[in-house]
Amino acid sequence: LLRDYLEKLDDPYCGSFNEDIFIKNVEEHIIKNSVEVNENSLLIHLRTGDYIGWLNRYCFQDKYFDSDRQERLLEKIHDYISLNNINKILFVTAMHFGDSVLSSGSFASSFSEVGLKENKRLLSFLFNEILNEFKLPLDVFPSRQCYIENVDYHFLSLINASHAILDNRGFGVLIDKIRCIRNG
Repeated sequence: LLRDYLEKLDDPYCGSFNEDIFIKNVEEHIIKNSVEVNENSLLIHLRTGDYIGWLNRYCFQDKYFDSDRQERLLEKIHDYISLNNINKILFVTAMHFGDSVLSSGSFASSFSEVGLKENKRLLSFLFNEILNEFKLPLDVFPSRQCYIENVDYHFLSLINASHAILDNRGFGVLIDKIRCIRNG
């Protein structure tokens, strides 16, 4: 997605972000990749990986969210379910399962099996809370191969979803902006 966008620019190293070209590129990729709308599903984007590892290590949390953040997520889910015909909750977790580490003077993400297990353990608390509260099927958004190779598909699915709750970091902020532009 990003490569295609950059190739459409006259000079990708000069100038500012071209919103029109990027949105057109997103639309083309949604069609090309047959990205579904998921009319009756609520897609929820959560930043995981380095974020969970960081919270657990430095804030000594034994769960995914602090209680205020988890409560806000549960309220958002409740609002969507009460206003829409939602029959399934799908999580798009952006799980790269790595922590940001300082390498050669800059930060890089490093994959770790320990990080993968820790993310799954911490997310299980959140998933159990949601299952108990809303009594709806819950799943982690399916991958065609692996999470890393499907970042574009997950990104496009969140943009194209009828119902989405987005994390307020990184991808979530960008996805929200694109959804607002597309929906006028």
